[in-house]
Amino acid sequence: MNMPTKSAMKFWIGAAAQLANVSVIWAQLVLDGKRYGPHPFVVPIRNSKTLENLPGVTIGDCGHKNGCNNIDNGYIILDHVRIPKTYALDAISGINDNG
Repeated sequence: MNMPTKSAMKFWIGAAAQLANVSVIWAQLVLDGKRYGPHPFVVPIRNSKTLENLPGVTIGDCGHKNGCNNIDNGYIILDHVRIPKTYALDAISGINDNG
């Protein structure tokens, strides 16, 4: 998974700033240069033991929130993060070895 521009970052993601080790991220599925629309993927973002960001994952806090400042909203940027195809949430579509 890759977010090639700042506008592709995921922003206001619940529990991302400090708490979550995994996130469900919607991303444009591209296979062999062909776009297949947005699909949800389970994406590990932190090491569950050390809580360090995984390679290629940048995480930050969205800052002060008016009214609900205790909510752990954050942003996620992915830079060429590889996940297994089994991490696709594909109940109505899928990826197999042929694409």
